Amino acid sequence: MFRCNVRMVSLVLTAVMVLVGCGGGPPASHKGAAQQGAAQQAASGSPTVPAQKDKVRVGYSSVTASQVIPLVAKEAGIFDKYGIDAEIVFVAGSSKLTQAVVAGDIPFAVMGGQSMAEANVAGADTVMVAGTVYTLLFYLMTTPDIKMPEDLKGKKIGITRFGSAMHFAVRYALKHWNIPEQEVGIVQLNDTPSILAGMKSGAVDAGIMDSPSNVKAAAEGFRQLIFLADLGLQYQQTGAITTRRQIEKNPDLVQRFVQAYAEGLHRFKTDKAFALKMIGKLANTDNTEMLEQTYAVYEPLMAKIPHPSVPGMQTILDELGERQPKAKVVKPQALMEDKFVQTLETAGFFKQLWGN
Repeated sequence: MFRCNVRMVSLVLTAVMVLVGCGGGPPASHKGAAQQGAAQQAASGSPTVPAQKDKVRVGYSSVTASQVIPLVAKEAGIFDKYGIDAEIVFVAGSSKLTQAVVAGDIPFAVMGGQSMAEANVAGADTVMVAGTVYTLLFYLMTTPDIKMPEDLKGKKIGITRFGSAMHFAVRYALKHWNIPEQEVGIVQLNDTPSILAGMKSGAVDAGIMDSPSNVKAAAEGFRQLIFLADLGLQYQQTGAITTRRQIEKNPDLVQRFVQAYAEGLHRFKTDKAFALKMIGKLANTDNTEMLEQTYAVYEPLMAKIPHPSVPGMQTILDELGERQPKAKVVKPQALMEDKFVQTLETAGFFKQLWGN
C-alpha cells in the first residue's frame, strides 16, 4: 500500500470521540462543546481521530478517472489517516447510486451532480460536500460514418441511464447543434463498458463516454465527434455527496471524509505514477498510452480546492426546470454544503497542502 508523502497538518473539527460505523455523532446537548472543540483543533492543527475507525462505504458510479479519488485515498492510506475504514463500492449508474445514498446504504458517494440534484428537487436530502469537476468531461464517440453532428439524425446514442450526467451531456450537445431530440434515439445501456459493447454490436451508432473508455473506443476504430468540455459549459459533473441526515448525525465524520477526499485529490494531481496506477486499477487496464492520455486530459480539469460550484449547480437546475417546474425555485446552495471545505480553507489546510 502506498503512503502519502506530502507533509500535512491535519485539521479535524470536533472533540475526541469514539465512533463506530457511520453513526455515533455527538448528542444534541453536546454539540456546542463539540463545535468549540472543533475550533480549538483547527487552530492547534493537532490530529484527532476516533479510537476505533469508522467503517464507511464509499460509492462511485462510473469507471472514469474523475471518480478515482476514493480509490486513491483508500490505497494511499489517507482514509486510514483520518480514522476511516473505507470500503469502495461500485454501483453502475448515478441514479442507482443516489438511491443507495438516500436509503443510507452508502453514506458517501462520488458521482455526477445531476442525479443528486434531481433527487434533492424531488424531496431527498442529498447534498454535495466537495466538488471535483466543473465542466462536461465527456466524449461523444461515433461510428466512422458519422462525421458531423447532422449525421446523428436518425441514429441511436447510448448513455448510462436516464437522468444521469451523460443524459444531460447528450441533450446539451443536441441543443447546441440545434438537433431536435426526437430526431435521434437515446438508449439506456447501464454503464460505459455496455455503451462500447453496444457500439461494437451495432445496437447504437454513438455513445457518450468518459475516459479511459473513449481511448478504448478509439482503439476499436470509433471516432471522436466532440469533447464536450470544449463547449465551455459550467457544470457540476463530479463531486462527493452525502445527505443532510448524515451531516446532522455525525458532522465530525463528514469533515474527516472531506479532508481525506481533498488530500486524495492532491495525491492524484501531484503523484502521476500513483494516479496512473489507480486509474488502471479502476479501469482494469495496464495500457500505458491509454492511462497517460486519460491523465493528461483529466488532471488539469480536476479541482485543487474542491468547493462545489454554484454556477455548475445552477446549470443543472436550469435543465431540470425544463422538465420539473419545482426546480425553477430551488437555489443552487440548497444542493450543496460547502462549510466543510470552507473550514479547511479558512484554517490554512490547503495552503499547507499545496505549499502556496
